[in-house]
Amino acid sequence: MQLQTFSGTAGAERGALEALVNVLSNEVLPELKAYYPKAEFHWRGDMLTIAKEYARQLSGLGITVGDIRKTLPMAKTRAATESYPPNPIEFRHMCLHTVGMPTLDECMAEIELLRTGEFGPKRQGQKIWSCPFVYWLSANTSGSRAHMSDPQWRKLVKLSYSKLADKFAAGEIQPIPRLLESNPQPAYMKYMGKGAA
Repeated sequence: MQLQTFSGTAGAERGALEALVNVLSNEVLPELKAYYPKAEFHWRGDMLTIAKEYARQLSGLGITVGDIRKTLPMAKTRAATESYPPNPIEFRHMCLHTVGMPTLDECMAEIELLRTGEFGPKRQGQKIWSCPFVYWLSANTSGSRAHMSDPQWRKLVKLSYSKLADKFAAGEIQPIPRLLESNPQPAYMKYMGKGAA
């Protein structure tokens, strides 16, 4: 009985993957090829293999065909500054942007703003983050900033961004931790009332 259930699940996953490959090879990749003329040379004309690579990145994310289609305007905009189409991982990130994940540029801008512009007593150590994704990206990379050059740090942020994108896709981004209020008793209070007889 377990083998039938497993094979049924595997069949459903295979069917979903084939549906993704179909949409990508018939709709999305031809559009990307039009936006990026160098794609034909880069892909060497093997659209089915490329569609399978893209589909593997999107498999299991809960991304709909509509979400995939929403990435096409983003890809067209990107074509103004990029010569080659987004690789499968970049395309995966673009699809995740359509369902609410912030872009790397948005994250970097917010981290920089809160690092420089929102520092000091007016916030009393509290930073207001736009979403948990940006908070955790900052938390994972801010400690390294002091001993890394800016290019090294930015490379670390990109790597952490990709890892967090996997968690975002799996729905595993934790909420921003709440600050605990602590009002310790001043040291001199320990001695108040002692020694007086």
